Amino acid sequence: MKFTGLGVLACVLALLAAGTAGAVNLPPDFAMVTVGDTTSFDKPVGLAFAADGRIFVSEQRGRIYVMVPDTNAVDPRTGYIKQATPFLEIEDEVLFHWDRGLLGLALDPDFDTNRWVYFAYMVETNVEVGSPFTDYVQDSYTRVERVQASLADPNLADESTRQILIGATWDTGIPSTHTSHTTGTLAFGDDRTLLITHGDGAHFDGVDAGGRDPESFLPGRAAADEDVGAFRAHYLDSMSGKVLRIDPNTGEGVPSNPWFEPGSPSSDRSRLWAKGLRNPYRMDVKRGSGSTNPADGDPGLLAVSDVGWSNFEEVNLSRGGEDFGWPCYEGLD
Repeated sequence: MKFTGLGVLACVLALLAAGTAGAVNLPPDFAMVTVGDTTSFDKPVGLAFAADGRIFVSEQRGRIYVMVPDTNAVDPRTGYIKQATPFLEIEDEVLFHWDRGLLGLALDPDFDTNRWVYFAYMVETNVEVGSPFTDYVQDSYTRVERVQASLADPNLADESTRQILIGATWDTGIPSTHTSHTTGTLAFGDDRTLLITHGDGAHFDGVDAGGRDPESFLPGRAAADEDVGAFRAHYLDSMSGKVLRIDPNTGEGVPSNPWFEPGSPSSDRSRLWAKGLRNPYRMDVKRGSGSTNPADGDPGLLAVSDVGWSNFEEVNLSRGGEDFGWPCYEGLD
């Protein structure tokens, strides 16, 4: 389910890393066009559209590129030039392994004036002095950040402005104990709050009720009470298996969130919006369906796609406070 129409569909199809799409029967209001060079990206997983026509593209390995409109193109929909230098390159900080990497990307609703770009990634934790970055670890955590585009060159990030919103340290991040079910989508509500999806961080290769990955819960890492595997999706003191809703300026939970704790805006439960999700990799917001006031607790109608285990794939509609069942049930159960 997608609410944003032609631009997203066209670019998603155009950014396929290789191969030719077969015949597709599109709805009357949709069209398929080729945007830029279809072979010029390495595992592109995120798109964000600026009001000035630029397209931001994130690669799983830890790079964000900008495509700018080609003023000489006959068809402005197809004329884009990928900038040779990445907007942001943080490969050494990103755990790029299996399903994990830099997966979330969004532009601030007021990007044209404040220049903020938001991104979420798994943190490379296998780092020792004098040793190379290997990426091959299971125990890690998610970090959510923002950075401003440079005033001198809007196609480059001003790295001096980088600000961590969630996950400055392992014990404040969102834990991942296996090779999937990590961060997913960043999206803004009608009220300009930042919405984030995150998987349960548990094993997909069998039942995981905790105790399988003790290294993730050593001192200074994830809290020991989160060692409950897939049941983190239900646990209110964990951000795993949830949709989060935060203040994009501070990373704190919004007081109108369903489990907000007065006096503890940075607690896990203060940031929660919905729970009971396995791997909600992608989500969208129906524009104009919510309030513009964060105090109303109505950022809009969310369509949250959840990757199922064996038999079901889900698209869940959320208004906040829901429990979508995982791991106790999924699909139509």
